[in-house]
Parts: sequence; structure tokens; C-alpha cells
Amino acid sequence: MIVCVLVFDLIWFPFSAISISRSSLAVLVAIAGVFLLAGRIQRRYELSAATKNLAVEIYILVLFGVVGFIFSYLVIESGWTIRDDLFAAIDSALGFDWRTYTLFFLQNDLLWLSSLILYVMSPIFVGFALFWFCMKGDFNRASEIVAMVILGGILCVVISGIFPSAGGSNYFPLDNEFYRGYMIIFDNSYGAEFFRLRDGVGIEVSLLHPLALIAFPSYHACLSLLVMLYFWGTGVIGGIIVALSLASLLSLPVQGGHHLSDVLGGLFTGTVAYWLVRQHLKVRNH
Repeated sequence: MIVCVLVFDLIWFPFSAISISRSSLAVLVAIAGVFLLAGRIQRRYELSAATKNLAVEIYILVLFGVVGFIFSYLVIESGWTIRDDLFAAIDSALGFDWRTYTLFFLQNDLLWLSSLILYVMSPIFVGFALFWFCMKGDFNRASEIVAMVILGGILCVVISGIFPSAGGSNYFPLDNEFYRGYMIIFDNSYGAEFFRLRDGVGIEVSLLHPLALIAFPSYHACLSLLVMLYFWGTGVIGGIIVALSLASLLSLPVQGGHHLSDVLGGLFTGTVAYWLVRQHLKVRNH
């Protein structure tokens, strides 16, 4: 899957208005150096199977993070018709009002802080899942969740190209006082980059300051679902992670600027990624 995305990036990138910053090139060189060093260490010293497998899965995720990040920018640049009117209408039909919901969190310091912490839980739990299963020697499950995370990411990017969305934070008119000075991870400021990409103006990609410009479907929601499915029934620690992952969905409209539709779309995408990988494994094992 990664190879396909990489080939796509290499073919499309020269025809895009996107450039890569020098700092990003330095990061790529540094990452390559770290992995070359890790490879030499692995060959020189007798590492445990758990350590070796964990290193491989991390390498795969980092590689996908880079090529998938560029892939998302290229897809956004395609400029298909924005569907925020549709997503806002669906939210309204479900009784969800983005401004009212977000303001509810911003009027309480504890709720705002909780949303900030919960928003970053999904990628952390994915990393913990890798560590958890590798240390238990369950390398197949570690590989499975990496495959699901990658497939879920690819599906989210492709779908976002067909149904582009700027998200609630860029769709609804907001005054300068809306966020009340609170730190929001993806407020309406990132919309400027989103619309510059769509207008073909082009931007300089920075791996040091990446902007997650995919609104629909929510990749965070996709990751949260995968984490919940993988930790379901794994004991007390797994139960806590499932509960926190479920709670993290509440933070996505606030910290991620998502419509409720984005979150629901991410849950559906995660379900599809989970099912496809499981079906593939069933066919391969038979």
C-alpha cells in the first residue's frame, strides 16, 4: 500500500504547486540516518524478536506518515467541490450545532483541557498498541493494526478528495473572540492553507509543522475506532483505553474543527479498514 502511495506522490508531485521546505528535507535525511543506524545496530547486536518487530512496525508507520502526508496535500489540491453545506445539513438533521457544541467546551476550563488531552490520545494509543502486542509476542496483531492504520489513512485521504470539507471551524463564520484565547489544535487559521491548496496557489510543506487538512472523514475518529476494536476485551488496561478512545471522539469537533458528519465518516472508514484487513488475512491464511 505504501509503495502505491509513494509512486502516486512521485508521479503527481512534479505537476503540483507544492514545494518541500529545506527543514523538511533535513528531517527526511535525519530519519533515513536514524533507520540506517538502527539497521546496523540490529545486525551487530542480538536483539529480541519483540524489539526487532517493534522497530520494523515503527519504520513502516513513519514511512507512511511522510508519504501519506504529501499524498493528502496532493489530493486536496485537486479542488473538487467543497461539500460543507451537505455535512452541515446532515449535522442539523441530527440535532448537532457546531458553534453551540464548541462554545460549551470553551466556557469550562476543565472541559477545554479535557478535549485538548483527549484529542492527542488516538495516535498515542496506536503507538501503545504496537508496543503492547510486540512485547507480548503477538507480532501478527501488531502487523494487523499497522495495516489497518495505513489502509484507514489512505481511505480517508481518497474520500476527502471526492467529498472535500473545510470542517466546521472554517465553514461557520467566527469572530476573533470565538475561541476566547484558548489553545485549539486546529482552529480556523489552518483553513487559509486548505484554500490556498485548493486554489492552486501552492504552499511549502513542512514536516516540522504539519497541518492535518483532511476534515471528512476524520482520521482521528478512524484511529479511535481501530484502537477500541483492538483493545476490546483485553483486560482492565484495555478497558480504560477503550473508554478514553470513545471519549476522545467528543473532542474532535472542538480540537479538530470537525463536523459531526466528519466524525461519523471516520468511524465508518475505520470499520471498513478493519473489515478489509481481516478479510484479507482470512483469505491469505486459507
